[in-house]
Amino acid sequence: MLTTHLLALGLTKTQAAVYRHIIKRGKITPSDKIPFSLSSTQLANIIKHLEHEGFLRKVYLSPGKYHYIPFATNRIQNYFAQVNMKLKQYVDLLEDPTNEANIRFVLADQELTSDKIDLYFDLLKNERSVSKYAKAKKTNRNNVYWALKPLEKLGLAKRQKANIRSRIIIMSPLPYRSYLSEQLRDLQADIKNFQQKYLPDFADTTIYDQGAPEIQYFEGEEEVREIFEDMLREQPEEVLSYIPAKGTELFLEGFMNEYMPKFQRAKIDFLTIQSDPNNKNGKIIDPDFPNLITRFISVDKLLINAEKGIYKDKVYIISKVIKFGLKFSYGILIKNKTLAQTERAAFRRWWQLESIFTPQ
Repeated sequence: MLTTHLLALGLTKTQAAVYRHIIKRGKITPSDKIPFSLSSTQLANIIKHLEHEGFLRKVYLSPGKYHYIPFATNRIQNYFAQVNMKLKQYVDLLEDPTNEANIRFVLADQELTSDKIDLYFDLLKNERSVSKYAKAKKTNRNNVYWALKPLEKLGLAKRQKANIRSRIIIMSPLPYRSYLSEQLRDLQADIKNFQQKYLPDFADTTIYDQGAPEIQYFEGEEEVREIFEDMLREQPEEVLSYIPAKGTELFLEGFMNEYMPKFQRAKIDFLTIQSDPNNKNGKIIDPDFPNLITRFISVDKLLINAEKGIYKDKVYIISKVIKFGLKFSYGILIKNKTLAQTERAAFRRWWQLESIFTPQ
């Protein structure tokens, strides 16, 4: 499973195999021996490539002494998120098999050229055979068969043998939608398998003196809300957060009205640093929610596009992708005392730098 997706991310089979080996070991140096027929030079080149592409990170142990650790969790997660979003989009767009514009968009996004898309709709609408189509277009029948090969790969054309000859049957978008739905289910299973099987390995390689962090992933608004439900259960004295220009409402519809009263009743203070698209600076206390204190900072000084927060020994990140009108929320919750302490110290530093928030 992981190898397939590593190949999709641009690695060769050998690079993917070496990377999986590194994940299992947790670290590697160019002088290490590995169970592959590679010279030390070849291994060093692969490690160098993996580092350049962001799959490995060099960690210095002392002057001149270092090793590499896996560092592609975010990249792989982002890849999964993008493919997952695209497949969901395709399935939604193909729900109406009569909507030609949507079908054309999906096929074009699958890198089919306009002439092949036109060929598909011509054969589908007119229910013509390849022979009749070739005759009408005054072209060789073999040229039409060749042009239909990309459609066969997508399941939109099916070759059937008839005696010693074969013919092409043009399929409606519905079977293709079913095929994409199966791909979507397989991908989501791969995502869960990756999180359960490989993320602990990534976590173990992270340098924290409090042990490996506990990591939870959330997809969709209902799951992401679990982060805020966890805050209510944990009952921290305060939550520290960075919020992008459009605020938390970008991630969870109705968040303010739903959760801020709950935080207020639980006597949980919410301190936020929020980027302002109008480059305004200042500090406000919301009259409706006195437990919410916000410092605004111009976006050129705090470039963020996701919400990040700290409470107790936990750090959370919430992001949302909006594409073609479809919204997808994602969240990650990391429990680790050292990480939370580090993030809290950084937040305090930002909060105390009055000059940053002073209008120019």
